[in-house]
Amino acid sequence: MFLDYLSHIIPGLPQLFIALGLAEVHVIEGVDTFHPVNTGAQALYLACLILGFAILPYLIGSIQIPRLYCRRVKKIDLCRLGSGQGEIGDVWRGVGRWHGIATLALELGKVILCMALGFLCRGADGASIAAFFCVLGEIMPIWNKMRGTRGFETAALCALVLSPLVFAILLLIFVIVLVGMRFRTAARIFPTLLYPLIASAFLMRPNPTAVLLSVGVVVLMMFSHWKNIRAMMDREEPRLDSLFKKKQKEEDA
Repeated sequence: MFLDYLSHIIPGLPQLFIALGLAEVHVIEGVDTFHPVNTGAQALYLACLILGFAILPYLIGSIQIPRLYCRRVKKIDLCRLGSGQGEIGDVWRGVGRWHGIATLALELGKVILCMALGFLCRGADGASIAAFFCVLGEIMPIWNKMRGTRGFETAALCALVLSPLVFAILLLIFVIVLVGMRFRTAARIFPTLLYPLIASAFLMRPNPTAVLLSVGVVVLMMFSHWKNIRAMMDREEPRLDSLFKKKQKEEDA
């Protein structure tokens, strides 16, 4: 995970507390153990942890970048285009390819910022927790009456930052299901359900916290896609081939 490079550039929260004299390192059975010097320092450290890998990632994740981008740059309401969810795919299809790439880059920057905050607080565990709260903010943002996107694109970017290998495997599953079943919802749900298993199997350094929180992401994805799942099961969701035919008929007309 390339967030590891941050530890060589920016001191993490434990190192900052040690430098300020608010914590000490004790060697117990040959292992360096972090200890705040008193109860006040311990409470402050806990508050900084919660702020760094939970509250701030949730608030940053609540920023709906595609909607803000289209409102500021193109002066249009993205929720009136495409799926009506205000997602990056709607920007790509309804506004333009380059605008879609721009919003994707901004969304990736948002994810990296959230996970970097978590990583600097508590390493890989903190990055995994921050990723969960970033996705939670994307689905239930505090800024828009808790009405956000379905969170799939943000969750995919979090998987990319955590492990490019796991992301590549999930992307392959997404493409196979999309081509085979022709349902967007199925293509999203299958890799989402398999994410905890693939993460636990292919992470170079198995992380119980990351695997546990990946289950939490699965729950969030099932919640945000529930209407789409019901529509697909009731055969009300259009297949991709029917969408292509519809587009071709419009072009012929």
